[in-house]
Amino acid sequence: MLLEGENPRLIDEWQMAPKLWDAVRYSVDERNGYGLYILTGSTMVDNSKIMHSGAGRITRLLMRPMSLYESGDSTGAISIMDLFDKKDIKVDGITSKLSLKDIIFLACRGGWPEILNIENKSYQLKIAQSYIQSICESDTSIIDGVKRNPKIFEAILNSYSRNVSTLVANTKIIEDIKENYGEISKQTFYSYI
Repeated sequence: MLLEGENPRLIDEWQMAPKLWDAVRYSVDERNGYGLYILTGSTMVDNSKIMHSGAGRITRLLMRPMSLYESGDSTGAISIMDLFDKKDIKVDGITSKLSLKDIIFLACRGGWPEILNIENKSYQLKIAQSYIQSICESDTSIIDGVKRNPKIFEAILNSYSRNVSTLVANTKIIEDIKENYGEISKQTFYSYI
């Protein structure tokens, strides 16, 4: 019944009912059309519940968070694509109207479309925090069905965050985790990684 009605038809969080994938594939075969369905979801799917790859019928698209230009936080005066395409662009004298504090906030806030509906900046930060919390609490166990401790995963993410843009050995990260979380074995660390 979810596939009935006008198309294109959006089915969000389809992975909650993986049989929808095969139903969509079958419907595409029957209707012989393009752009009939848009399946979206924000968590992993159990591929063992899907009978067909969808090849030739379903195309996967990688979706990324919005850029600062898309969210209206940048003027777009300099295009990275144009720079890579070596177009004649003058960048001398172009400065951002954003302060360093603004840029730090925007990096922490992220580019999820929902933020455009939220005026309060501290609430905008909650979106990114909730994504991280969800990953720590549920996504880490969905990947392979192994129950993991969300606090250990959070400690690993925190340590990686403290060491972004550095060449740091895993042994240093393990020591950092021990210092800020508690004892963790190399075997446990690598199983989480």
